[in-house]
Amino acid sequence: MKIFTSATIKLAGWYLMILMIVSLLFSSIIFQVARSEVDAQIHKIIVQRKGDFPALICRKEWIIQREIF
Repeated sequence: MKIFTSATIKLAGWYLMILMIVSLLFSSIIFQVARSEVDAQIHKIIVQRKGDFPALICRKEWIIQREIF
């Protein structure tokens, strides 16, 4: 019986690790897509309102630099 208990724990550990890796992968993909959409909308607003908010024009480079890293 002890052999089956050990195998069950190992199998559960592997299952948990695979589940965590898949979950982190999907979460990071969703995060990157959402961040890209938000950055695109912010850039669009900055371009549309560049006369209204001159202080935001310099932040446009910040957004571009952040995408490079």
